[in-house]
Amino acid sequence: RKPAVYQVYGRTPLSSILSLAEGLADDVGSTATITRGEKALLDPPEADASGKPETGQSRRVVAVNIDKLWKSGDPAANVDVYPGDRVNVSRAGVVYVVGAVNRAGGYVLTNDDERLTVLKALALAGDVTRTAKTKNAVILRKDPIAAGGRRQIPINLKKVLANQAPDEQLAASDILFVPDSTQRRALSSVLTAVTTFAVYRYPY
Repeated sequence: RKPAVYQVYGRTPLSSILSLAEGLADDVGSTATITRGEKALLDPPEADASGKPETGQSRRVVAVNIDKLWKSGDPAANVDVYPGDRVNVSRAGVVYVVGAVNRAGGYVLTNDDERLTVLKALALAGDVTRTAKTKNAVILRKDPIAAGGRRQIPINLKKVLANQAPDEQLAASDILFVPDSTQRRALSSVLTAVTTFAVYRYPY
């Protein structure tokens, strides 16, 4: 939640370092990577998260499963951090559902390989509103060669909801935009507004 440089005077458990940073953000990923500084490499090797002594590259870069550490409290995942180490906590992928839905926002993928379908994303967003233009929805997907860095994928939600069209998969950073028949909203304004939406983590 609060990335910064934190002063420590000796070996400190990773959980304590994360607490100094006021815990984990809502869109936290599944892995924390510790890049060792000189102090850690001078000390005798300790056990890694699997219980084996750290050797070679595993001493220099240590990967920790955040779920095992933060949620399950697995002591094996609570490796020590030394002065001079750098801790990087990955961010999970987020799918945004915006426009004429009951709970617009970002929905965190629980791991890097997970995919949401359109219907599942709509369910998380509390379904479309009664004024939604379900025939004119669009998926905005990152594409470096497209204008503005995103390509538009039209999707007819009316047919998807009626099982007359495939339930498309959404990838990390996709934006599902459902227009509202009562207002005109440019896609450019949707992209601007996405960063202001709340991010939700959902259980599976």
